[in-house]
Amino acid sequence: MTAGQAGIRRFTQRTGVALVAVGALAACGGGGGGGGSTPSAAAASDAAPSGATPTGSASTGTAPATAPVTRGAPSGPADSSVVLTRADQAKAVLPPKNALPGGWSTNGSDALRGDPVRSDDDCSFEPCTGAKFTGYGDYHGAGDAPAHDNVQAYDTKAHAQSAFTQAAAGGDGYVKTSGPKIGNESQYFTRTADGGTDQVILFRVGTVVAEVSLAQGSANPEDLQKLAATQAERTAQVLAGQTLTWQRHR
Repeated sequence: MTAGQAGIRRFTQRTGVALVAVGALAACGGGGGGGGSTPSAAAASDAAPSGATPTGSASTGTAPATAPVTRGAPSGPADSSVVLTRADQAKAVLPPKNALPGGWSTNGSDALRGDPVRSDDDCSFEPCTGAKFTGYGDYHGAGDAPAHDNVQAYDTKAHAQSAFTQAAAGGDGYVKTSGPKIGNESQYFTRTADGGTDQVILFRVGTVVAEVSLAQGSANPEDLQKLAATQAERTAQVLAGQTLTWQRHR
């Protein structure tokens, strides 16, 4: 576990929200708040992940670095078996400053990170079996409410599905709620900790699982669903090797 990533969950604790990325999924499908707006050519990309192009493609089960961007809203999530091949791809699924809901900001120069998983201590949450990379986003929501995003990318879709199922069961302080579907699978919670009640959304996109959270006191609590929808779409684009679009969901 990296310094500064202190605790979020009922498993290995990190600061804020845990997000496990398990596959490519377009967050616009399957629910309100995440759907709809068609990217324009002018709003196209905040650059694909840097670094050497990974070997393989969707046909070989690894995420390509780049591919022509597909314009228009996706019809729904593709439950992909493609896996991420580099830590910077786990970072790339995290929404940057220009893709955040209105009034949001990133928290510091090291707010967005991607790292390899070398041991169970590096995992955002359990189960760690099959985890390859983690991503972490540190944000401030409207009203300066802390928001966190933890991503975990797995080596197979089966491991991602298992991780989502276990995390979706909840834990101490977690109460299941409902909301629009995000990605291939999602579960909403409220989480009581330190005298406050946070909002939490757990979701899976293919081989990637993620959990995002927003502390009590946000001026716009519905923004968390917008963040999750944007991230699910970015995850789908990274897995498909598409150019990342920057638009936030409104």
